[in-house]
Amino acid sequence: MNILNADTRLDIHALLATGRLKKVIEEELSKLHTFGGNNPDPRLNSDLGIDILLDILHKYVKPASDLNKYKLVKIGWADAIENLDGWHTEEEALVWADDDDWIVHQVGWILKETDDYILLSNKHNDASCGRDSTFGGLFKIPKPWVKYCVVLTPCR
Repeated sequence: MNILNADTRLDIHALLATGRLKKVIEEELSKLHTFGGNNPDPRLNSDLGIDILLDILHKYVKPASDLNKYKLVKIGWADAIENLDGWHTEEEALVWADDDDWIVHQVGWILKETDDYILLSNKHNDASCGRDSTFGGLFKIPKPWVKYCVVLTPCR
């Protein structure tokens, strides 16, 4: 098992969460650690050896943060805009004002929601190698500016 590979690391987290890791370790050890032909080394394939590996993984591989605890959303929010095209008649100004170009459509995970604002993150790095989860692309949107919020289903 190459735990440096990002896909494999995510698989390890999924296996930890579903309890299937012991079976995967048994299979990998039987493939990788053989001696004298195709016979697995009994020291590596014993229940004790597998339990030791599981203990090490649980102790040192920090489980991925569960993104399901954060809602993935698309939010439309009203932004303040300015027309820099010069002077306009009242009619032109009213037509410009009625346009919906001022709605920003943004996707991210809601990290916090209060009566006053929504805190979104559009980037996330799972906890791994003893580090905490990190979030980037933070955006704080005042609640009165929010025009719509749609909960999305993340693909896995």
